[in-house]
Amino acid sequence: MKLLRSIIISFSLYSIIPMPVFVWNEEEMKHAISFLPLVGIVIGAISIGIAKIGIFLKLPVLFISLILSVVPLILNGGFHFDGFMDVEDAKHSYKSKEEKLKIMKDPHIGAFAVIRAIVVIILWIAFIYLILERNTTENNFKNIYLVGLSFGNVRAFCALTSILYPRAKKDGMLNMETKKSGTFDIVLLSGFIVVLCALGVLIKWKTAFLSIMVNIVFALYYKKMCEKQFGGVTGDTAGYFVVVGELLQAVVMALF
Repeated sequence: MKLLRSIIISFSLYSIIPMPVFVWNEEEMKHAISFLPLVGIVIGAISIGIAKIGIFLKLPVLFISLILSVVPLILNGGFHFDGFMDVEDAKHSYKSKEEKLKIMKDPHIGAFAVIRAIVVIILWIAFIYLILERNTTENNFKNIYLVGLSFGNVRAFCALTSILYPRAKKDGMLNMETKKSGTFDIVLLSGFIVVLCALGVLIKWKTAFLSIMVNIVFALYYKKMCEKQFGGVTGDTAGYFVVVGELLQAVVMALF
C-alpha cells in the first residue's frame, strides 16, 4: 500500500495526470522519485498511441510531429522544461556557483533561456519529423516504439543520478525528494533501466544499444557539468537532464 501511495505521489509531483488526493507523509514520499520512470512510460505509451492514430488517419507528418512535441510538455506541466530554462540562464551568466544557484531560483526568464528553448523545440520537432517520415515510408514502427521507451529510460537515469550524484543544496526540493532514498531505490531504478533497455534491444538491438551508450555518456557529462557549474545537482538540473536526454534519444532514433 505504501508503494502504491508513493506511485501516486510520483505522478502528482511529476505530471498533471489526475491522481487520488491524500495527505503525504515522509515515509511515502521517500520512494516517489524512484517511480519517475513510470511517468515516462505513460507519456511514451500515449505518444506511441497518438503517432499510430495519426498515421492510420493519414494525417500530415508535420502535424503529427507538432502534436507529439507538445504531449510531454502538457503531461508533465512543463515541469522539466522550466528546470532546463533555469539552468541555461544560470550557465550563461558566467557568475559564481552561488550566484548561479540564485539565478535558478529567480522566477524571471532570461534571454538565454528563451534562445535555448527555441533551439531545443525546433530540433525536437525536426528529429521527430524525420523518425515519422522514415517510419511511415518504410511502414516500420520500431523507432517510434524506441522513442516511446526513451521517455521512461531517460527519467530512470535522471532519478538515479539525482540519488547518486552530489547535491548542490541541502535545502532544495531535490534534496527533500532524495535524502531518504537508499538501496531499494537504486535497485528499483536500475531494474527499470535494465527492463526498458532489454525491451529496446528486442525491438531493434543496434539502435537500442547506441541509445544506452548515449544515456551513459550524457549522464557522465551531466555530473561533470553540474559539479563545475553549480557544485552538484538540483531539481532544475534534473529537468535539464530530462529535456536534453530526450532530445539526444530522438537524435539517435532519427539517424540510426
